[in-house]
Order: sequence, then structure tokens, then C-alpha cells
Amino acid sequence: MRETAKEPPRPVAGRADKANPMVSPPTDSGSALETFGEIPAAGPSLRRRFADANERVRLCETALGHVFSDKTRLLQALAHSSSTQDKTRSNERLEFLGDAIIDFVVREHLFHSYPQRQEGDLTEAKSAVVCRSALAEAARRIDLPDFLILGRGIGKRRPIPESLIADAFEAVVAAIHLDGGIQSARNFILGCLGAAIPAAIEKASLDNHKSVLQKILQQNRRRLPEYRILSIAGPEHARTFRVAALIGGRELGQGSGPNKKTAEQAAARSALENLANESVSHPETLGGKP
Repeated sequence: MRETAKEPPRPVAGRADKANPMVSPPTDSGSALETFGEIPAAGPSLRRRFADANERVRLCETALGHVFSDKTRLLQALAHSSSTQDKTRSNERLEFLGDAIIDFVVREHLFHSYPQRQEGDLTEAKSAVVCRSALAEAARRIDLPDFLILGRGIGKRRPIPESLIADAFEAVVAAIHLDGGIQSARNFILGCLGAAIPAAIEKASLDNHKSVLQKILQQNRRRLPEYRILSIAGPEHARTFRVAALIGGRELGQGSGPNKKTAEQAAARSALENLANESVSHPETLGGKP
């Protein structure tokens, strides 16, 4: 039976989490921007120039769907390290926090939305949804690169590095969390990344040979597969595992890889290929119980 995940929420502007002690209190936008310090808040961006920091903030808030109580949070999230000599005033620290928040929110969403999926499927789907290219693409869809505060050298590069865009997306997530709470961050993350999750979970299932093998065996009322390590070769830093997939004690495939998990997937793939060949030559084999 195919699962149907709930549609992820869209970003909601200015939602605050009153229970979160990390949420910043409201500040006067003018004074906050004046105290931002060395970062050139009206400096060069990728494609757009701004009259001042207030205009940059206002337009960026519209793109993000979140109105910041503390405008300096947003400016810091937009500031690449090349734009200031004081690295603590760039977005690097926010990037560190945002990475963990995105990982948690997507994991939580997958856990609750797909209760029948195995850990391997969830892990693979999560990796696809939060990878660097996926975050950069999500950032481009909301025109985030237009608002970045870049040093002169970086600002002249075309195209702008994908890693820099992805890092800025992570920093913005952290800024939204600190300003409005985890629910505001969750709304933003799922609003930007949620649409890609169903396809990622389906692809993960197809790519997970162990999961596919188990489903086929269950559908045909056969015993679940077992995986046995046959050998471990090579030095400790470059080992090769060889694993056999057994069904009812009968070896149906072998596979190898740099770790046990990879070798088991390869063995399951080999078992699937052998099962497919058996079903063509002897259709009755899938229906029996070995």
C-alpha cells in the first residue's frame, strides 16, 4: 500500500515560538542595523544592488516569508566571511547551527510521515533532500543569492559557488530559528524542501536492494534473508567485506564493499538478480517456502 505524506506547511511570516528562550526580543530596526558594525550591509550582492541595509532586509524578508524581530540576525546570515575581517560576524556560526536544524527537521518529518519505511530508506531520502545541491537549489528558488553580502573577490565570481549558496541557506535557517523559534524554522524548511521528500523516499526504496528483496520475499511468504560475512580483506584503512545473502540457509547471492552495509546491499542486489532468473526458468520457486 502506497503511503501518502501530509503536504508540508508553507513558510509563515513572523511566527514566534514563545516557549523558546533563544528567540530574540523585538528591536528597533533602525538602531539594530546601525549597530551591525563592520559588515557592509549595503555592499555588493550577486545580481542586485540595494540603497541601504533596510531595503536589503525588507526585500529578503519578503522572499523568506519571515519578518525578523532582530534584523541583525538576518544580515549576519547573509554575510559571507569574505565580507568582514571579524569571522564571528559572518554567517559561519549560523551555518553550523542551521545544518543541525535542517537535519533534525527533515529526519523528524520523515519519521512521522513514513512509519512503514525502514531506517535505510529514511536515511537515504534524508541525504538526498539535504545535500549541498538540494539546499543550493532551494535557495535559488527564493532568490536568496541576490541578497548575499559578499567580499569583492567572491562577488565577482560567476557562477557563485554552490557551496556558498547552500551554506547561506543553512545560516538563514538558524537565523529564523533564533528569531522566531523552531516552528518558524520548521515551516520554512519544509516549505522549501518538503516537495522533494516524496520522490526522494520512493527513489530510496528502489535503490535499497535489501528492502526490495525483503518485500518480495514477504509477498511470496518466504523466509526473510540473512546476511553472513564471508571474508574481510585488506588493511584496516582500506578493508573489503564480502557478504552472502542467504534465504532459508541457501546462498542466493554474494556482494562486496568497503563496509558491511555496502556489501550487504551488493549481496541483496545479486540475490534479486538470481531470483529474477529463477522465476523465469522456474516460476514455482517464488511461491514456495524454502
